[in-house]
Amino acid sequence: MMKYEIKLKKSKNIFIALHGTGGNEMDLINLVHEIHNDSIYIGLRGNVIENGMNRFFKRISFGVFDESNIRDETKKILKFLEYLKSKYKLYDKNWNLIGYSNGANMASSLIFHSPRFFKKAILFNPMKPFKKFDYPDLSNVKVFISSGQNDPIVNENETMELIDLYKSLNTRVKIVWTNHGHKIPYNSIIKAKKWFVDEN
Repeated sequence: MMKYEIKLKKSKNIFIALHGTGGNEMDLINLVHEIHNDSIYIGLRGNVIENGMNRFFKRISFGVFDESNIRDETKKILKFLEYLKSKYKLYDKNWNLIGYSNGANMASSLIFHSPRFFKKAILFNPMKPFKKFDYPDLSNVKVFISSGQNDPIVNENETMELIDLYKSLNTRVKIVWTNHGHKIPYNSIIKAKKWFVDEN
């Protein structure tokens, strides 16, 4: 059983919130409220502990991911989301993802594994979670990406690899580049808010 936080509302939209390394299920609640306050909030806590910090999957070294573990943890999360859907009767909803850093990478993995489950994704400072994967068509998914051109953790080329991948899979992608490193600037939040409302 994953640790999670849920804020139920009468809304057709749900945001699955995925924190960055060292975060928890509450980290992105204010961010979601800023972007779309009417949405149901479901914050998840990553199952993996690295040096005392919560993560959604293991890494072999800095910037090198344990892709087998990503697949395993992704399947666990998808199973858990089905459990939450049943428990809280969250049928006929638009399931959306929002993630930061490690959480943004897990969000992409969730989309790649189950593209029909999710409608939109907002990714802050992401990179490709897999070097090799049997990617599906993603023409039904819309993705917003915000990343720093001076990010010391995820360089611009790594972000561009993910952007190009999404485009090759027929995803409609909105890109916002910042000069705020590995942070989430307020200007990106405002643009994500507008994008979420405008992209129907």
